[in-house]
Amino acid sequence: YASEDNVTFYRVGVANKGEVLNDGGATLKEWADYSFTSQVGVSARYVKIAITPVVPDTTPVVPEGTEIPDGASASVTKTGVTAISEITVSAADGLLPDYTETLVDLKADYVDLVNAETPVTCNAGTGNYTAALNDDVAANVGSYDNQWYSVYYNGLANTNTVDGTGMFYLDLGANKNFGTIAVNVWQPNASGIGIPTIKAFASVNNKDWLELGTLTNPSTTVGWAKLNLEYAMNARYIKLEIYANAVFGMINEIEVYQYKTGTTFSADFANQYSVGYQDSSNWKYNGGAELAGVGDAVYIYTSAEGKTLGEVANPNVIWWDVWVVDFDAAANKYYIKSFAPSNSTSKASTVVPAEGFVFMANGNGRNSISNSLRDASVVGASVYVYDLDIKKLGVKDTMDFKSTHTISVFAPIDGETEIVPLKAGLYNVSDPDAVAPNKALGVLTNKDKVSDAQGFSNAGIVLFQNKKCTQADTYPTVDLLLVLDEVTTLEKINLSFYHEYNSMIGLPKDGKVSIGYSDAMDKDFTDLGLLDVSGTAVDGKKGVVDTAITLETAVEAQYILISFAFGDSPFTTGGKVIWEFIGMTEILINDEEELQDLPEDAILINNFAGYVGGKTTIITRVGENDTLGEVSGACSGTVKDYNYFYMVVVNAENTVTQINQTLLRPAGVKTDVVVPEGGYVLLWNADLGGRPEAMQNAFKAIKAGDIITLYNVDLEALAEGAAVVELVKAGFTVEEGTPVIPDVVEDHSNTEHISITPADLVKLTDGDEALDAGNWTAPGVVLVQNKVCTNAAINPTVDLVLKLGTAKTIDKVIVDFYHCYNVMIGLPKDNKVSLSYSADGETYTSLGEFTFEGTAVANEFGTIANQFDVRNVEAEYIGIEFDIGPSPFTTDNKVVWEFVALTEIGVVEGELTGDPFELIEDAPVEVSEGLLLGVEAGMTAEEIAAFFAGEVTVNGVGTGATITAGDQTLTIIVLGDVNGDNVVDGKDYLLVKRAFLGTTTLGEAQSKAGRVSGGESITAMDYLKIKRHFLGTLDLYGINT
Repeated sequence: YASEDNVTFYRVGVANKGEVLNDGGATLKEWADYSFTSQVGVSARYVKIAITPVVPDTTPVVPEGTEIPDGASASVTKTGVTAISEITVSAADGLLPDYTETLVDLKADYVDLVNAETPVTCNAGTGNYTAALNDDVAANVGSYDNQWYSVYYNGLANTNTVDGTGMFYLDLGANKNFGTIAVNVWQPNASGIGIPTIKAFASVNNKDWLELGTLTNPSTTVGWAKLNLEYAMNARYIKLEIYANAVFGMINEIEVYQYKTGTTFSADFANQYSVGYQDSSNWKYNGGAELAGVGDAVYIYTSAEGKTLGEVANPNVIWWDVWVVDFDAAANKYYIKSFAPSNSTSKASTVVPAEGFVFMANGNGRNSISNSLRDASVVGASVYVYDLDIKKLGVKDTMDFKSTHTISVFAPIDGETEIVPLKAGLYNVSDPDAVAPNKALGVLTNKDKVSDAQGFSNAGIVLFQNKKCTQADTYPTVDLLLVLDEVTTLEKINLSFYHEYNSMIGLPKDGKVSIGYSDAMDKDFTDLGLLDVSGTAVDGKKGVVDTAITLETAVEAQYILISFAFGDSPFTTGGKVIWEFIGMTEILINDEEELQDLPEDAILINNFAGYVGGKTTIITRVGENDTLGEVSGACSGTVKDYNYFYMVVVNAENTVTQINQTLLRPAGVKTDVVVPEGGYVLLWNADLGGRPEAMQNAFKAIKAGDIITLYNVDLEALAEGAAVVELVKAGFTVEEGTPVIPDVVEDHSNTEHISITPADLVKLTDGDEALDAGNWTAPGVVLVQNKVCTNAAINPTVDLVLKLGTAKTIDKVIVDFYHCYNVMIGLPKDNKVSLSYSADGETYTSLGEFTFEGTAVANEFGTIANQFDVRNVEAEYIGIEFDIGPSPFTTDNKVVWEFVALTEIGVVEGELTGDPFELIEDAPVEVSEGLLLGVEAGMTAEEIAAFFAGEVTVNGVGTGATITAGDQTLTIIVLGDVNGDNVVDGKDYLLVKRAFLGTTTLGEAQSKAGRVSGGESITAMDYLKIKRHFLGTLDLYGINT
């Protein structure tokens, strides 16, 4: 039977029985294939198979002597069993894609088959969530903007799904092999955003789909959901079904990975070029044929300290394929840096990388190297080296070198251990068949001994497991190689071990460790002998034991080998006669000190120059890089936009000088912030999906003038390292200091129209009005460029914000302009400036348009100082806007002024005096106990504001709306308007009537508005008057109610 919906099934036929194996030989061991082949083809997703076991008739046999009661008869009961071993369903040829026989190697290099040219078909995203899904830009933080695309389903309202599932179709252009499908997701499981379920399908015709599986979601709030296939799939079209499991499902990138196939080869000779000829009777080069000469082999050249192939090989390196391999220390791997094909161009100037190598081949020697390494895409490919220590290679000019090593490109060799240069760090070089650590060794060099640890599950403890703990008289050793940044004078080593007797975690055998050292990796280690360590594993005891080993004579070392053995255990449980575990917590060199414990009120710092959702980072200057963007670029390779971070700028005296807690500001507002010399910037990534309230409040509580104390942060070392670093036990505390009120000007202009050098903006708040500024160029002047000055239809707007650092009572706003006619520096259009103010930097209230005097005249220049009277407003932010108007020039079609310029922006503080809610004479309203009474339904905010003598802000109309002045507030009461919509109608009548009947409860302001008769409580007269008012038989505002 077949079905498309798993509900209605249609009978399609009866299967035919094939050859019966072992027919009749053993009743329970007869097998046959039953198959059904459709003659016309059936389109279905579900197949149902009905099986009826055949039970043969059997005549009952009644044993002799059995008495049969009268009327009885004999019968046989049988149970029929059909055993099934396999069911397969095949599509018509060519309709469904198929897996290849190529196993997917997830460790191999891969290319993303999806790019900006790849068609992605789906419904439009909803609201702001319209991110492109094929632009190779994957967000690493959640944000409520068009960095993300939303699958939206909320009943039938504005959905872009089918029954809650979003459909996405990708066309790869042709059938291609791929092994992974990945979707970048934001899944906070909060604010209506769910953890999506994503199913993947493949097709060769964009019609018939093979389900590949369900993607595995990441464990983090933002990350990649992936489906990794066991065998590569060959298909052209991919369909994703995304179910949000909430109102929104958020994605912002789709990728499909095609993995490279690893290819291997070996070299014939190393670091020489004159092998001449070998005896062809007993030697063949790796290309597979007899060696005809120097040019018929594969050569490798290593660490020539900047030497060229012309110097180390031969000046006539011409007709050779040459691959240059360098080492990426950050990724800890080799990669192909460049490839030059065999041609008449000399390769003699090719430099051999100090940390890498060069391999080259010619003639028959090229045969052993796959042509895939001659494609342009090979640049950047990963290279893996086996049985070949590049640092110690030396000269190899005999057949002994042949086939004793392997180089693999694109993918590692499964089961083999590659050899790479060792960067600074701690390495486990123990016998993997005997010893296994339970985690990465980084925690043993983070300067945190976790001295108070009382359980082996502590994250700072590494447990080394003895895999041979049941073998008596077998004592495996833990071998650890510590690689320092450079050759260092070694005087002391501090080792911290953890023991826990009852959990079979012991200490080194006989209380001894072995220390060896070397100043170069290609030299043998010098053994310092067996040295004593402290402590004894005792029944019921556990904890950290420290041993400080001071060398009798200091030595020069960069490589330190630390070894210790497992000893006999006191246990017999499970035959574990040797200690099963030894624990370690830290290794310190010389005078390295353990990290101090953080105070209870400290705020954690997670990293240096990082950019991770919900994490805190610290940034200081790195070399000549002094802005947040420049430092992030120098450390991570990508200039980061820190606009979704809370920001605290701290000077060299550890005093907070600047705060910016506004998220999603225009690009560059934080990225271009200058790090104070000797100071630093603290940033917390306010990922809305996982923003801890305590962390948010902690950063918001920091004020300009506060004093910061850092713990376990070495700014000099971090600056010198110039890399993103995860910090350990790092944090800071905040002490209230003397408030500092730094004024800062931000540029919010349209960057397509206006250009201002961000670094120049500091000149506008330096206190220097440059009143005697002369002819251009004049110091202290900030130039504003009009980028569309040739377009007469556009008078672009300059949009600036003055941030005062704290709320102030402002009497006047200073905006000083500079002009210089002859170099096309004019003044604002019509000499007009619009001002506004805000308490939070988000909502602004207009102060009006102000006009100043002055004209840009030929051969004249200078500064025009302006102070605009704003009548004592309370604000922390001042908005300044002005347009650039027509110019008197026609040169180069610059019909609008190309430049305007400013010298200073600031405020003159005033004081709020008297009653902020003083009413004008004969005002028809009154202020009483925090309420504004006498307001009539239908009045506008402007009409209400006009009743006051001073500056007030009317925050809405209708009952319950508020009016503010400074930090004081009034609540508006509109008689009869109970529901606050500024209208008196049937809805208000019903509310008051229900209140009178006791079926609803009114708020204080609602009750005041509903008591139109002036009583202390709602009466029947009140709702009757309201009814008569909206029926037109009574005017609530024209009688004494």
